[in-house]
Amino acid sequence: GSSDVCSSDLGSGPYPDDNEWSIVGYVSLPIWKGGSNWADKSQKEVAVRKAEQSLELQERGTALAIRSAFFDLSASSTSWELDRERERISRETLELVEDKYSKGTLPLIDLLDAQSSHLNARASAVSAFYTSITDLVNVERETGFLEYLRPAEVVDDFIAEMEKHLREGYK
Repeated sequence: GSSDVCSSDLGSGPYPDDNEWSIVGYVSLPIWKGGSNWADKSQKEVAVRKAEQSLELQERGTALAIRSAFFDLSASSTSWELDRERERISRETLELVEDKYSKGTLPLIDLLDAQSSHLNARASAVSAFYTSITDLVNVERETGFLEYLRPAEVVDDFIAEMEKHLREGYK
Protein backbone atom coordinates (compact mmCIF):
# COMPACT_ATOMS: atom_id res chain seq x y z
CA GLY A 1 0.00 0.00 0.00
CA SER A 2 2.87 2.39 0.50
CA SER A 3 3.59 2.53 -3.20
CA ASP A 4 0.06 3.79 -3.83
CA VAL A 5 0.54 6.65 -1.44
CA CYS A 6 3.84 7.55 -3.04
CA SER A 7 2.60 7.74 -6.60
CA SER A 8 -0.40 9.91 -5.70
CA ASP A 9 1.83 12.33 -3.78
CA LEU A 10 3.98 12.98 -6.85
CA GLY A 11 1.02 14.03 -8.99
CA SER A 12 1.74 11.53 -11.69
CA GLY A 13 -1.88 10.43 -11.93
CA PRO A 14 -4.14 10.89 -14.93
CA TYR A 15 -4.72 14.66 -14.18
CA PRO A 16 -1.92 17.28 -14.25
CA ASP A 17 -1.20 19.57 -11.33
CA ASP A 18 -3.16 22.79 -11.03
CA ASN A 19 0.13 24.68 -10.91
CA GLU A 20 0.88 24.32 -14.62
CA TRP A 21 0.49 27.45 -16.88
CA SER A 22 0.72 27.92 -20.57
CA ILE A 23 1.46 31.16 -22.42
CA VAL A 24 0.45 31.70 -26.03
CA GLY A 25 1.74 34.61 -28.15
CA TYR A 26 1.02 35.75 -31.70
CA VAL A 27 3.54 37.40 -33.91
CA SER A 28 2.40 39.15 -37.08
CA LEU A 29 4.91 39.98 -39.77
CA PRO A 30 3.92 42.60 -42.36
CA ILE A 31 4.68 40.34 -45.31
CA TRP A 32 2.22 42.23 -47.59
CA LYS A 33 3.05 45.70 -46.27
CA GLY A 34 5.21 46.43 -49.32
CA GLY A 35 2.31 45.54 -51.63
CA SER A 36 -0.01 47.76 -49.62
CA ASN A 37 2.42 50.69 -49.91
CA TRP A 38 2.68 50.12 -53.65
CA ALA A 39 -1.12 50.08 -54.00
CA ASP A 40 -1.42 53.29 -51.92
CA LYS A 41 1.22 54.94 -54.09
CA SER A 42 -0.58 53.89 -57.28
CA GLN A 43 -3.88 55.18 -55.92
CA LYS A 44 -2.32 58.52 -55.04
CA GLU A 45 -0.70 58.82 -58.48
CA VAL A 46 -4.09 58.18 -60.12
CA ALA A 47 -5.68 60.81 -57.85
CA VAL A 48 -2.96 63.33 -58.79
CA ARG A 49 -3.47 62.61 -62.51
CA LYS A 50 -7.22 63.07 -62.13
CA ALA A 51 -6.70 66.35 -60.26
CA GLU A 52 -4.31 67.57 -62.99
CA GLN A 53 -6.81 66.64 -65.71
CA SER A 54 -9.60 68.39 -63.79
CA LEU A 55 -7.46 71.51 -63.42
CA GLU A 56 -6.62 71.45 -67.12
CA LEU A 57 -10.32 71.16 -68.00
CA GLN A 58 -11.11 74.07 -65.68
CA GLU A 59 -8.38 76.15 -67.33
CA ARG A 60 -9.75 75.33 -70.78
CA GLY A 61 -13.28 76.16 -69.63
CA THR A 62 -12.10 79.49 -68.22
CA ALA A 63 -10.20 80.30 -71.42
CA LEU A 64 -13.28 79.43 -73.46
CA ALA A 65 -15.50 81.60 -71.25
CA ILE A 66 -13.06 84.52 -71.64
CA ARG A 67 -12.93 84.09 -75.43
CA SER A 68 -16.70 83.86 -75.62
CA ALA A 69 -17.17 86.97 -73.47
CA PHE A 70 -14.57 88.83 -75.52
CA PHE A 71 -16.22 87.93 -78.83
CA ASP A 72 -19.55 89.09 -77.42
CA LEU A 73 -17.86 92.35 -76.47
CA SER A 74 -16.33 92.70 -79.94
CA ALA A 75 -19.71 92.14 -81.57
CA SER A 76 -21.57 94.53 -79.27
CA SER A 77 -18.87 97.22 -79.61
CA THR A 78 -19.07 96.97 -83.38
CA SER A 79 -22.86 97.13 -83.18
CA TRP A 80 -22.62 100.21 -80.99
CA GLU A 81 -20.29 101.93 -83.47
CA LEU A 82 -22.62 101.11 -86.37
CA ASP A 83 -25.69 102.25 -84.45
CA ARG A 84 -23.98 105.52 -83.51
CA GLU A 85 -23.21 106.11 -87.19
CA ARG A 86 -26.81 105.22 -88.10
CA GLU A 87 -28.05 107.66 -85.46
CA ARG A 88 -25.76 110.41 -86.82
CA ILE A 89 -26.99 109.87 -90.38
CA SER A 90 -30.64 109.79 -89.28
CA ARG A 91 -30.11 113.05 -87.35
CA GLU A 92 -28.63 114.72 -90.43
CA THR A 93 -31.49 113.36 -92.52
CA LEU A 94 -34.01 114.70 -90.00
CA GLU A 95 -32.39 118.13 -90.12
CA LEU A 96 -32.64 118.16 -93.92
CA VAL A 97 -36.26 116.99 -93.86
CA GLU A 98 -37.15 119.60 -91.20
CA ASP A 99 -35.55 122.30 -93.35
CA LYS A 100 -37.43 121.18 -96.46
CA TYR A 101 -40.68 120.83 -94.52
CA SER A 102 -40.29 124.33 -93.10
CA LYS A 103 -39.89 125.61 -96.69
CA GLY A 104 -43.02 123.72 -97.69
CA THR A 105 -41.34 121.37 -100.15
CA LEU A 106 -42.07 118.13 -98.23
CA PRO A 107 -45.32 116.83 -96.75
CA LEU A 108 -45.85 116.25 -93.03
CA ILE A 109 -45.67 112.46 -93.44
CA ASP A 110 -42.03 112.71 -94.57
CA LEU A 111 -41.20 114.75 -91.48
CA LEU A 112 -42.93 112.21 -89.24
CA ASP A 113 -41.07 109.33 -90.96
CA ALA A 114 -37.72 111.09 -90.47
CA GLN A 115 -38.47 111.77 -86.80
CA SER A 116 -39.52 108.15 -86.26
CA SER A 117 -36.41 106.87 -88.02
CA HIS A 118 -34.20 109.13 -85.91
CA LEU A 119 -35.86 108.05 -82.65
CA ASN A 120 -35.44 104.38 -83.59
CA ALA A 121 -31.78 104.96 -84.44
CA ARG A 122 -31.20 106.73 -81.10
CA ALA A 123 -32.92 103.91 -79.21
CA SER A 124 -30.78 101.32 -81.02
CA ALA A 125 -27.60 103.25 -80.26
CA VAL A 126 -28.48 103.54 -76.56
CA SER A 127 -29.35 99.84 -76.39
CA ALA A 128 -26.10 98.88 -78.16
CA PHE A 129 -24.14 101.08 -75.76
CA TYR A 130 -25.57 99.33 -72.69
CA THR A 131 -25.11 95.91 -74.28
CA SER A 132 -21.44 96.69 -74.91
CA ILE A 133 -21.02 97.89 -71.32
CA THR A 134 -22.62 94.66 -70.05
CA ASP A 135 -20.33 92.63 -72.30
CA LEU A 136 -17.32 94.58 -71.06
CA VAL A 137 -18.27 93.80 -67.46
CA ASN A 138 -18.65 90.12 -68.42
CA VAL A 139 -15.14 90.11 -69.92
CA GLU A 140 -13.78 91.78 -66.80
CA ARG A 141 -15.58 89.27 -64.58
CA GLU A 142 -14.27 86.30 -66.60
CA THR A 143 -10.71 87.66 -66.50
CA GLY A 144 -10.98 88.48 -62.81
CA PHE A 145 -10.37 92.19 -63.31
CA LEU A 146 -13.25 94.51 -62.54
CA GLU A 147 -13.07 98.22 -63.14
CA TYR A 148 -16.40 99.73 -64.05
CA LEU A 149 -15.50 103.30 -64.88
CA ARG A 150 -12.77 103.55 -67.48
CA PRO A 151 -12.24 106.09 -70.22
CA ALA A 152 -13.03 105.05 -73.79
CA GLU A 153 -9.31 105.05 -74.67
CA VAL A 154 -8.58 102.52 -71.94
CA VAL A 155 -11.46 100.34 -73.12
CA ASP A 156 -10.12 100.53 -76.69
CA ASP A 157 -6.62 99.60 -75.48
CA PHE A 158 -8.08 96.71 -73.47
CA ILE A 159 -9.96 95.43 -76.53
CA ALA A 160 -6.88 95.76 -78.75
CA GLU A 161 -4.79 93.85 -76.20
CA MET A 162 -7.39 91.07 -76.00
CA GLU A 163 -7.53 90.84 -79.81
CA LYS A 164 -3.75 90.56 -79.95
CA HIS A 165 -3.75 87.88 -77.25
CA LEU A 166 -6.46 85.86 -79.02
CA ARG A 167 -4.68 86.08 -82.38
CA GLU A 168 -1.44 84.84 -80.82
CA GLY A 169 -3.32 82.06 -79.03
CA TYR A 170 -4.50 80.59 -82.34
CA LYS A 171 -1.02 80.38 -83.88
